[in-house]
Amino acid sequence: MPISRFLKTAITICVTLGFATAAHAEKVPLARDGVMNSAVYNGQQNMPVKVYGVARKWERNCIKGKAKECVRLGDAFATGLGDLKQSTRVAAGYYLKGCDKGSSAACATYAGLALGGSLPLPKPDAAVTSATRGCQLGSQSACAWQGVLYHRGYGVAKDAGRAEQLWRTACSANADDGCRFLANYLKESGNRAGQPSQEAQTLFSTYCTSDARPWACLGAAQMLGVERPQAVPLLQRGCEQGKGDRLAVCAEYAARIITRREAKSVDLAEGFLNSACTAGLAQSCYTIGRHGFSANAKLGDVTPGEAGFYLRRGCDLDHAAACHDLADAYISNRMRQVRYPAATMLMLKSCRLGYAPACQWTKKNQAQGERTAIVQRWIDPSLPAAAQLEQAVKIADSNPQKAARTVDLLQEEQYDEAQWLLGNWFLTGKRRIIDTPNQRNAVILIENAAKVGHVEAAKWMGMAHWYGRNGVAFDRQMGLGYMRIAARFGDLEATQIAQSMELQPERDRIAARNRAVAQAEAERQQRSWFTKWLESASYSYPTRTRTGRSASERAAAASWQRHQNSMDRLHFNQRMNYLSGRTSACNRSNPYC
Repeated sequence: MPISRFLKTAITICVTLGFATAAHAEKVPLARDGVMNSAVYNGQQNMPVKVYGVARKWERNCIKGKAKECVRLGDAFATGLGDLKQSTRVAAGYYLKGCDKGSSAACATYAGLALGGSLPLPKPDAAVTSATRGCQLGSQSACAWQGVLYHRGYGVAKDAGRAEQLWRTACSANADDGCRFLANYLKESGNRAGQPSQEAQTLFSTYCTSDARPWACLGAAQMLGVERPQAVPLLQRGCEQGKGDRLAVCAEYAARIITRREAKSVDLAEGFLNSACTAGLAQSCYTIGRHGFSANAKLGDVTPGEAGFYLRRGCDLDHAAACHDLADAYISNRMRQVRYPAATMLMLKSCRLGYAPACQWTKKNQAQGERTAIVQRWIDPSLPAAAQLEQAVKIADSNPQKAARTVDLLQEEQYDEAQWLLGNWFLTGKRRIIDTPNQRNAVILIENAAKVGHVEAAKWMGMAHWYGRNGVAFDRQMGLGYMRIAARFGDLEATQIAQSMELQPERDRIAARNRAVAQAEAERQQRSWFTKWLESASYSYPTRTRTGRSASERAAAASWQRHQNSMDRLHFNQRMNYLSGRTSACNRSNPYC
């Protein structure tokens, strides 16, 4: 199975971590340097925190009132710097603490996380306080977010005029958020009035042309019409040259170029759409899912099975057309087999979400009348995949056939958790579902889950390859690769194991050196004994060559040199792979790193 979903997501993750490391290149928080347990309040709840290494110093300074160190911790947890576990909720807590200690930038950042949808916000108090305080401290970005509060009437009285005033002032001060909110507000107002806003169009065009701001290029393309060929260069500019949040503009750009009959465009588009789908953009899930069933998919990596995965993801995000197309894929046999009950329930969901073609199908096929019979035999296939699997695990012993149907359906759609579960059932057996364990099938399923980033599956494959067990080939480089997959997704245990694995070449080198030294010493002692025996027998025999070294010494030296040359090539190639992006880590034992 192609591993495009994991690889392209991993590239995004590695780029993010790379920037974070560069920002604090002098030292990063590492578990080996010690740990401190702490907690931070993020405006909603107290978050327990494990702080490693040098971050313990940042934590103590933050507590003492140094806002800069609070922000530093926020940045570190936002990206998962070093061994710190990435957590937006924890990062938000440190930004909030930095705001409380006088950092206007921290106030703006917290307000952006809380009001921009990155932080669950059951209570508005902290967001209101941070936006207001940040604005008072002089951050125009915080003032822009304060405008959002007035626009939504969130925690304050709704006042569109006040919101627009705050945005205009912020934009005049060249605050990106202020210009973005103002331009989009004017565009929406014009659309409601049936008269496109010329001011909005000017703002979008100006900032796209001058700074390639992603939101500006996206807005300019939307006002022009994203389907028009003239919009593509605008989207490309915002995606490739813009700074900041490029997700939406890159997703729109990808949707335009994925239909091109060229492999380079298709590969690029698949990467962007995969990232956007992973981030929760339902339209991107739908676009890449449809692409997987198209003729153009042959130019990229997305298989029909992966197309099912993306359409399922879109349907779980309530994208009506995605539910319809997944159902149609089961009806038209574009998946592995026809699944009429699943298709019926998906069509019913699509119709409930307002998609006319699905409603026409359900009416024509009297789908509503079949619903009761289907849910008696199936866990509702229109439920989100995670909810289906949760129910399947609960009833696996009491109703194994019903559970098995659901797990088989979801693993066919390449839902990684289903592949991991079914793989474990094949590995150990599952009463009345998998009566006879099948190690080969287990490894195939677990490997499929690992390749798309399932942490536990990646750890399992990593250890299996490292030790050559469970029918998996002994391959330590492959084992390390899988362990790095799990580590990239923030698993602390995998991170520590990967670090230990990376040191194995150094341990092997030391062991080889010790063996060579021991062998040389044994040969020296043997030569000494033989020489003494010859002397005692009044017998002379030349034991040295013209170079003054014995043949055995030369053989041992040559063997050691070959080992050193091999290690040197390994280290050099690893460094080249690291620089070219083929690997995201370079062993600490590597002298070239």
